[in-house]
Amino acid sequence: MKKSKNVLILLLALVLLMSASLVACNNRGNAAQKERANQTSRVEQTFLSGINEKWSANLSDEEIATLENAGDYVVTKGWTSLVCDVVNASSLQTAKIKSLADSLESEEGKKLLKEFSNNAELLVPMLKQIGLTASDVSTLAYDLISKLISDGRNTVSNIVDRLDNVKDIMIRNSASAAAFENVSANRAVLNLAKQSINATDAQKSEMQSALSNAQSAMSELIAFAYDTSVNTLTDELYLKLFGDDGALSNVSESELATLVSALLSNVSRLKNALTQSEIEQLDVALDLFISNFDNKSISSAVYSQIIKYAKYAYMAVDVIPSLCDVALASKDVMSNKDFITDFLSVVKLDEEKKLNESTSSLNKLVLAARLIDGVMESGKFDQNGINGLIDRVCEQGAEGYQKAMPVIILDLLLNVSDLAKEIEGDTFKPAHPDIIDQDTLLIMLGSLFFNANIDKLKQCYYDFEMNPTQKNLSALYTTASLCGFESIIGESNPNKRPAEVTDETLPYIKSWYNWYIGKIEDVSTKIASCIPAVKNDLKAFIADYYEENSASRAAIKQIANWQIFTSDVDSNGVQNVYMPVLSESKILGAAILFVW
Repeated sequence: MKKSKNVLILLLALVLLMSASLVACNNRGNAAQKERANQTSRVEQTFLSGINEKWSANLSDEEIATLENAGDYVVTKGWTSLVCDVVNASSLQTAKIKSLADSLESEEGKKLLKEFSNNAELLVPMLKQIGLTASDVSTLAYDLISKLISDGRNTVSNIVDRLDNVKDIMIRNSASAAAFENVSANRAVLNLAKQSINATDAQKSEMQSALSNAQSAMSELIAFAYDTSVNTLTDELYLKLFGDDGALSNVSESELATLVSALLSNVSRLKNALTQSEIEQLDVALDLFISNFDNKSISSAVYSQIIKYAKYAYMAVDVIPSLCDVALASKDVMSNKDFITDFLSVVKLDEEKKLNESTSSLNKLVLAARLIDGVMESGKFDQNGINGLIDRVCEQGAEGYQKAMPVIILDLLLNVSDLAKEIEGDTFKPAHPDIIDQDTLLIMLGSLFFNANIDKLKQCYYDFEMNPTQKNLSALYTTASLCGFESIIGESNPNKRPAEVTDETLPYIKSWYNWYIGKIEDVSTKIASCIPAVKNDLKAFIADYYEENSASRAAIKQIANWQIFTSDVDSNGVQNVYMPVLSESKILGAAILFVW
């Protein structure tokens, strides 16, 4: 009995000890959570006060109503709170949140917040000082997008409600016309966003599921971008490039060689990390996000920026492995000492403006030819391999205009030499007119204007809705014309196109605009219909290059062997000596990206 009693006492003692331990752990946990919340609040407070010294994270509606830029404050505060909620709930270490707050409170942080464009060179050193890793950044980006999907509309609604409250107070207090207008303008913008961001619960669930499936690929891409832009650069190299007197010519040959090696290492890691399945999952997620948030009008500055980057990613994501292959195939050229020396020489000549524009372009074309020749002769590609790559990217291009644009642009660039020299009246003659007929060529050219202007059209209509002036109407009409809907699909807008802005004409202008938005899918289908011809044309260029005694291959090698020009070449020399070789090489257009 005594033994049983002792066991019971021991058990009770053990329970008490465990309870005490749990209480202690809970207290430590509560303390840690409180510290994390405090540091996140510091980030929010420091960020807001850094933008405007009169701003604070805890202003009441009455205090906000006294600000001249009250509307700007409410909008900024609303989005900042959402971001800080993401940070607080994330896996980011509390010490790094504290470091972020400390950095924002520093003199460099204050300068960055006050005038970002004039102090952008401070950003990368600050990110390094905080200690953010590529994994931290990719996780935060994922969490933020997830939060925007789930709570974005609530955030917008809360901002609109608060703007209404502040506006009522300002009316009672007879605020200045400028302050009142600031609130009204912001309220109009966010109210339009509230109407546009209206995904259903089912659509949100579908997007969240797709985002979860794409997390691995998205994280790899964000990590690649962060490592390339931040971790690859030392503080010294960053200042040489982006400081007050920053320029590429400040970089030494050894520094550039190290930078190239690091960049190619990042490319190799990205290629090895991404599987075809992950790319397809990212494709699905981007498509869903764009479909749900890319409404017929711009919704808000936050969402429009995210959608813009999502579209770029959606356009290029399928060809990322191929781009990695090309970059890695250029390693022998890019890391070659003579190439680096000539590259820096060209940069310096360009920055010092010692050469005329034509000669400067010639130098860049020489470098481009060396890269192209190096890639093609690297042994990593053959005709069958390149044709297989063309098949893959063109299969994706058939999905719509956004996927079609990379291959259409590439084919047009390869055709530049022939298009420039074979103009007959109003007719352009491509390199292989038996493959690319005039109708196809015109749609391809029209796709460039459509792709460049369709989002500008939405922005113009958004501007017009916010401020229906004659000037904004004129901009809307001009941008719609640049999109080239009619020439691509062969239809005319049947709606009235009022010349003046009045209350009576506003519905007609809206109907006129909505016709274009309703035709985007038709335009996309028409552009994608060019892809079979584009595929055959690209393969024809490859056949031209690999044929025996190829004129284009010989011309590329000839250009690659030219010395860098250190004095001006006269116009006759450019036209009569160098331009014929450049035209024969077919790289004149493909090198445009390198030249400019």
